[in-house]
Amino acid sequence: MPRCDPTVFIPFIKIAETLNVPLTLLHCYPFVQESTWLAEVFQNVYFDVGFTLNFAGPMAIRTMEQALEMGPFFKQLYSSDAFGLAELHYLGRVQFERTINKVMSQWLSDGDVTLRDADRIIQMVSHENADRIYHLS
Repeated sequence: MPRCDPTVFIPFIKIAETLNVPLTLLHCYPFVQESTWLAEVFQNVYFDVGFTLNFAGPMAIRTMEQALEMGPFFKQLYSSDAFGLAELHYLGRVQFERTINKVMSQWLSDGDVTLRDADRIIQMVSHENADRIYHLS
């Protein structure tokens, strides 16, 4: 597992950055904080927020909180983190929606964001960032 820590790729990330090559970090768990830090520090680094949400059950909220804590909102990408069974893709989407909505609801309740801000963050992470980064639209 230590070799899965994305910070070991910093020399590669620096070269890719000089060449203006975007990199997306996938399946970041348990290195969520390291991935968000890399996205903050390097202009060419993005990361998915699927992480294992569909396997973490009600505790997935902690992983989503970590992703939103430092990771720039415009560099986060939704993923179901699923493979194989169609049900995992569905559950990944449900768990993503559940966790990001819980975090945004708490931020709204605390007065940290407006409803417009929360909606914008959700739209960016759920599809707009992927559309922009991968030129889907």
